[in-house]
Amino acid sequence: NAGWNINVDGDLIPSADSTVDIGSNTVRVQNFYADTLYGDGSNLTGITAGATLSAASGTQRLVVTSLTSGTMTSAATDADLSFNATENLLTAGRLSITGITTFNDDVTFKGATSGRNITFDQTNNRMIFDDDAHLILGSAGHLIMYHNGSNGYFTNYTGNVNFDSPATKQFNFNRKVSIGEDLEVDGVAELDDVNVAGVATVTGNVKTTGYFSASDDIYLIGSGGGSYTQLNTNSKDILIDARGNSNIIMFRTASGGNNPTTTTGWDIETDGDLVPTGNKTVDIGSSSKKVDHAYIADAHVENLEVSSNIFRSSTGGDIGSSSAKFDNVHASFFHGDGSNLTGISGGGGGDKFNTTITNSVQATVYGYETDIITFPSDNTKRYVIESISVGNVTTGVGTTVNVIASINPGVTTYSSEYKVYLAYNTPVPDNGLVELIKEPMVMNPSDVLKVWATDENNIGVNGSIELYATYTAHDSTDYIAGYGSTTNVT
Repeated sequence: NAGWNINVDGDLIPSADSTVDIGSNTVRVQNFYADTLYGDGSNLTGITAGATLSAASGTQRLVVTSLTSGTMTSAATDADLSFNATENLLTAGRLSITGITTFNDDVTFKGATSGRNITFDQTNNRMIFDDDAHLILGSAGHLIMYHNGSNGYFTNYTGNVNFDSPATKQFNFNRKVSIGEDLEVDGVAELDDVNVAGVATVTGNVKTTGYFSASDDIYLIGSGGGSYTQLNTNSKDILIDARGNSNIIMFRTASGGNNPTTTTGWDIETDGDLVPTGNKTVDIGSSSKKVDHAYIADAHVENLEVSSNIFRSSTGGDIGSSSAKFDNVHASFFHGDGSNLTGISGGGGGDKFNTTITNSVQATVYGYETDIITFPSDNTKRYVIESISVGNVTTGVGTTVNVIASINPGVTTYSSEYKVYLAYNTPVPDNGLVELIKEPMVMNPSDVLKVWATDENNIGVNGSIELYATYTAHDSTDYIAGYGSTTNVT
């Protein structure tokens, strides 16, 4: 039969599990005192909502209810809600809160991956996202922000990212900003105003349709594999405009640093003059790279060195003046009217052929038809050879060398188309001097005087015939057209 037993410890134990009651529904025990109640408490009444239940120590199960009537369901058999009294830690599988909830201390949202938590730091009033903990904005993850420990990422997957502020405010970027595509300002791919405090490095193209201005230095520096820095204007003019009071345009080399006052180069001054930075410090051209043409109205030089010829595009003009003369002019030949020259004695050939200008030629005679004199092609001139002397300066004692001299026509309009021999196998003894013409001879434009030695063993620098010739230039009106003539003087 059902009943009660008292064991040796004094415990009151029913004879069978869940078979007997203490009191009944109509006859109740007045008060029941116990340290701990175990079992289903759903039929208990008189428990107000929001009661505080405490656990003595360790992890205990807490059952919290706000029921004021009805019955409580059985507590779950797993640890859905537990309280650690030692750590004051409440652990729940899920927590659903309705209404306003106030947290008076730090709140940490644990990530599924260790070290990726989100914490509200109550002390410093800030929300902290651990590395690789993402902040996602938009119902479909449209905008994601996070930091991976090395770099920060701001990724927008839908639409545009718009930074907007009142007209009187601005955005300040104090560190490097990398842009993968065009940076649009006012709806177009351009920059209206960019202020760079440090160094701005552009690896692609910088294009501007207006002014590109700077209040400090601008450097165009080529680097990498290129050998130069290219300034390409796309078939447009380049305008370098130094505006303001007494501004100049400076061109400098790299030597001497970045200070233009201590480096060598060129300046374009306010009146447009191109001047060097210092007196006699820079050149125009070099010995290996010469200027092709230079068109100058007035040239003022201390020294003029000409390696080839000086030409005029038309007849006229002076070198020096009656009041400002050169000290000395050194030349192999002088051509033209010498009637105004002073201090020159008459040349050979008699007074009929004397124009007071005598050209002297010294040449070394070599082998077959050595060109000695090629007369200019000016058809207004005739040339009178006054003397052709050859000397034997061979090293062999007692060696006689035979020579041949001829006049080869340059333009057959003036003369015969055949050459004329002045001397043929004329012997020149060792250390001897022979005159090849007895009287002056008239030569025509473009004619060539040729002289050569018949013995090729006695030519060259160490064993050769030395030639000395003189001639004068005359206007063509002084002579009747002829060839090799000594009598056609009018």
